[in-house]
Amino acid sequence: MLESMAEEFLIEAQELFDESETSLINIDNGEDFLTNYNAVFRCFHSLKGAAGMFDLKELQAHMHKIEDMFEREKEKGSIAKERIDFYLDAIDHAKAILNNQNPTEFDYQKLNPSTEPESKPSSEKTPIKEATTQKKKSELGTIYIVDDEEMICELISEMLEDYGFDTKYFTEAKLLLEALKTEKPDLIFSDLMMPEIDGLQLIKKLSELKLTIPVCIISGHITKERLMESLNYGVKGFLEKPFEDGQVISLAKNVIEREQTIKLLNKSINFILYQFHDIDEYLKANKKDNIRKAFKEELDKILSQREKLL
Repeated sequence: MLESMAEEFLIEAQELFDESETSLINIDNGEDFLTNYNAVFRCFHSLKGAAGMFDLKELQAHMHKIEDMFEREKEKGSIAKERIDFYLDAIDHAKAILNNQNPTEFDYQKLNPSTEPESKPSSEKTPIKEATTQKKKSELGTIYIVDDEEMICELISEMLEDYGFDTKYFTEAKLLLEALKTEKPDLIFSDLMMPEIDGLQLIKKLSELKLTIPVCIISGHITKERLMESLNYGVKGFLEKPFEDGQVISLAKNVIEREQTIKLLNKSINFILYQFHDIDEYLKANKKDNIRKAFKEELDKILSQREKLL
C-alpha cells in the first residue's frame, strides 16, 4: 500500500505544482489576490507535509523555507513580478528534487528589499481587462471526442455543447494524444474500433503517460467479451450507436461528477495523511504511543475503504 501511496503522491505533487504555478501567474495578471494566494499556500503546505510523510527530507526542508517566506506575502496584499518569478523558480527546484535531477543549490537570499512591491501613485489607474474577449470555460467540464468518422464527432460535440459542455474532437487517436501534452479534458469519448490506435489501445497509452482521464467507449456493436475487456481496461461507460441526446448527456454528467467526487475524496484523504505526519511527530515526541496507534489504525481503515471504492 505504501508503494501505491508513493506513486499517487507523485501524481498529486505534479497537480499541486501545476496549481501553484497557475495561481501565481493569476496573481501576476492582477486576478483576485486572496483566492490565488490561499491556493498557492495550500499547495506549498500540502507538499511540505507529503514530503515529510515519505521522508523526503530535502524536499520537505525546501518547501518549509518557501512556505515560511510565502506566508509573509499575505499582509502586503500583492506580490511584485520579481517575487512571483522567485516562487516559480522555487517550484521548479522542488520538481527537480522530487525527480532526482540533482538541482544546484537554491538561493533563498534572492528576495531582497529591492524586490519589494512599490506602492503605486494614487493617480495611477489600474488597467481594465477585456474579459469579454476570452471564452469562459464551461463549469460543466471539457470533453474530447475521438472517432474516425467525423460525422459522429460533430454529432456528439453538438449534443454536448448545446447542453453547456466545452468540446473538442479528433478523427485520429494520435492527434488527441498530441493535444494531451498541453491540455487535459474532464472526459474522453472514444470510438472502440479505429485504425492505428483503437479505443482500448488509447486507454493503455493514457495509463502509460500517467494521465488519469476517464474514458467512455463508443461502439456500433460490442460483444460480451469486448465489454469485459473494456471494463478491465478501466472504461467508465459505454455509448452504443445509434444514440440519443439524453444518453450522451446523462453519461457525460454522471462520469464527470463521479470523477470529481473521487478526486475531491482523494485530495481530502491525502491532506489528512500529509497533516498526520506533523501530528505523529508531536505524539512520538510526547510518548503518546497509544494515540499514535489508534490514529494509524483509523487511517488504515480509511485507505482500505478508498481502495474498495476505486
